[in-house]
Amino acid sequence: MRSSRLFWAIILLGGGSLLLLNNLNIIDINFGILFAFFLILLGVFTMFIRRDSSEGSESQVSVSREGVSSASLHFEHGAGQLLISGGADKDKVISGTAGGGVKAKTNYSQDHLRAKVSASGEDFFLWALPWNWGGARTWNLHLTPDIPLDVHVEAGATENRLDLKDLQVRDLHIETGASSTDVTLPANAGMTHVKVESGAASVNIRVPDGVAARIETEAFAAGVDIDNQRFPKNGSVNTSPDYAEADNKVDIRISTGVGSVKIY
Repeated sequence: MRSSRLFWAIILLGGGSLLLLNNLNIIDINFGILFAFFLILLGVFTMFIRRDSSEGSESQVSVSREGVSSASLHFEHGAGQLLISGGADKDKVISGTAGGGVKAKTNYSQDHLRAKVSASGEDFFLWALPWNWGGARTWNLHLTPDIPLDVHVEAGATENRLDLKDLQVRDLHIETGASSTDVTLPANAGMTHVKVESGAASVNIRVPDGVAARIETEAFAAGVDIDNQRFPKNGSVNTSPDYAEADNKVDIRISTGVGSVKIY
């Protein structure tokens, strides 16, 4: 981090000084050569100076249950890695850590919680600065398995890993940009509705054994790979033979641009 700040300090001070001297007609600058020199320095810096991913601040994320019997959770993650699984701390709906600044907004209404976890405004500004580009933004969050959940994930250029096998997720909505997303769906949540909207993305969805599925995909220029033995194709939809009577089942709807989709 220190070497990164030093590099950009030298670039900014040196560049500013040269521009000042040029405006005072003390020296005559060829800006084409100057820009090429800047790109060379940036390339050398990128090759030989690496920022440790463990550097930077790490925030604790904690959302109390407060006696609610259900929750709607919204996660906004711009870039980095998003890890979501079960195993939240006792009496918490969400617990875990987040690289960089993070904020959690909550609204308790009767017996229902609405919570939104997103990067803080300060962290977003800092991430935009050149000397912070190499920093990891890893969120490692744990959700409670004790109450029904609706989960909404909005992610940008991210790697998303969602292990929901032990959770009571009733509704899962994922919106991603240029990303990689791996999801394990709930194994014992009754009925789960899944909606995935992705751009240039790789999406892998695992349906646990014993869970039936109905799958509908809309792909612009993406490769779609569905386990047709478990989920036979019937027209434009893939459906488990026992879907109607299954105790645990998922209704999956996917809309994607380019990339790949795998459901198994």
